[in-house]
Amino acid sequence: MTCENEKRYPLRILSLEDSPMDAELIKEYLLENFGSEIQIKVVANEADFISSISKDKYDLILADFILPGFNGFAALAHAKSICPSTPFLCVSGFIGEEAAVELLKQGATDYILKDRLGRLKYSMERALKESKENEEKEKRAAELLIANKELVFQNEEKEKRASELILANKELAFQNEEKDKRAAELAIADKELVFQTGEKADRAAELIIIIKELTLKNEEIARINHNKFLAEIYNRNYFEKEKKRLDTPR
Repeated sequence: MTCENEKRYPLRILSLEDSPMDAELIKEYLLENFGSEIQIKVVANEADFISSISKDKYDLILADFILPGFNGFAALAHAKSICPSTPFLCVSGFIGEEAAVELLKQGATDYILKDRLGRLKYSMERALKESKENEEKEKRAAELLIANKELVFQNEEKEKRASELILANKELAFQNEEKDKRAAELAIADKELVFQTGEKADRAAELIIIIKELTLKNEEIARINHNKFLAEIYNRNYFEKEKKRLDTPR
């Protein structure tokens, strides 16, 4: 668990101070200015400092700059590594201007000299305000990131759907082309069938004419044959009569 900043009351303050007198002086100042709104934990060495920010959450870190075998730069580095959003204020009896500027460059929120402790309340209030604003910005950024991811996902879904629609349209166009092709083939087949039907009708008409002609010829032949038959009968009868007449004695 890290000490990521959660704005709440009472304010939880971690004070890194190796001097018991200075630690008590800072504690009295905080109680005088914030009263029951704060809880203060004091640690005096690097190990306890790392353990505290690793296990608990704090709203502010107040750190001395010069400690035995340890300094404000190392403390700030630990804080930025373990709880980067927790405001870090350097409260020191002495700190050179170059060191103070470098400390701020590396991420410290502010530095206050112990002989000007009156500035601490203002610095703490400003640090808490900035921390809250940064937290809101990070929250908003996270929301925007989530919204952006959702938008990207929706756009990807739209593009996927668009691709599917394009494929579906191509398939539909292909099917329509196949239908048009089939319709054209059926139209040609229908024309061919109509032509063939017309040919058959013409052939049938020709056959009817031929049949009629054959019927007439057959009737003519039958009439001629009938006349021949009648002529033969007549000639036979005439011949027999003449024969009888000639055979009859006179």
